[in-house]
Amino acid sequence: MSSRPLAFVYVVPVGPSALDRYRCADLLDSIRCCEPAAAHTYLVHDGHDEHALRRLVEVAGLAGSVVAVPRAARGLPWSGRVALGLAHVYRRVLRDFPGHSICRLDTDSLVVRPFAHAAARTFAADPRAGLIGSNGLFGGARHLGRWWTRQIRQFARRLIRSRRPPYFRQNLVGANAVMRRHLLRAAALGYAPGAAVCGGGYLFRAEAIEAVFRLPGVDALTRAGRISVAEEVFFSILIYAAGFRLEIQDQPGDAFGIAWRGLPGRSLPEVWERGNAIIHSVKTHGLFNEDASRAFFLRRRVGPNAAW
Repeated sequence: MSSRPLAFVYVVPVGPSALDRYRCADLLDSIRCCEPAAAHTYLVHDGHDEHALRRLVEVAGLAGSVVAVPRAARGLPWSGRVALGLAHVYRRVLRDFPGHSICRLDTDSLVVRPFAHAAARTFAADPRAGLIGSNGLFGGARHLGRWWTRQIRQFARRLIRSRRPPYFRQNLVGANAVMRRHLLRAAALGYAPGAAVCGGGYLFRAEAIEAVFRLPGVDALTRAGRISVAEEVFFSILIYAAGFRLEIQDQPGDAFGIAWRGLPGRSLPEVWERGNAIIHSVKTHGLFNEDASRAFFLRRRVGPNAAW
């Protein structure tokens, strides 16, 4: 099936440590080598050295900018604050690059092959495919998946029971009411509690993320609300509420090969032979050492600017 070239931007949250800057530099180099066709690359930070991050973009030779998370962003650093910070950048993308898909990557992801044409074919084949990614979060951490499932199901209730004061919390007003309304709508359109892409890397269809921010109350919620679920869960719910669905890719040959921890395979050669274009996570875990993984994939990057 023929498809138009994918117009997209990258969005990458960067932590405050020097190690995360090092990881970001390697990710940006992998983007430059393998899939540099993005219109723009946004680095998102919360209290980082903006000059150092701008320098990373310049060294990679990419068109990009650095965006600070608004101080109003609240919630746990790894859940609500990330969701609100990313929502701030997504709104900026919709303003500056209308009609562009958004590829969100962690700094411990790598792009090792081109993926834009394959993603464009996926979107062309199914108009309801709104968010492409792997099911690595719950496949690799079933205990975490069960916990998130319980949290999500609580949003569907009118009243949440708690062990600490206040012992009961209503879901009929404020941010919880917005989430409850959209969760119920998402469930009616096929969403199953706990379903989500893994946050290590995923790709929004342009029309889908535009529709998400048109949902009643979502814009206000993401500007000043308090989100108590992880950003990948939050946006997966809203994708269904907006009338789209998740396109799960985690098989050999798929664009995405995202695992919650470690890499999708038992060895580095096996990960490479799977043929995925975007992989996660190259952090040291189990059989995998981060430095060895980065060196391995540096020698094997495939793309217009690859040196090997």
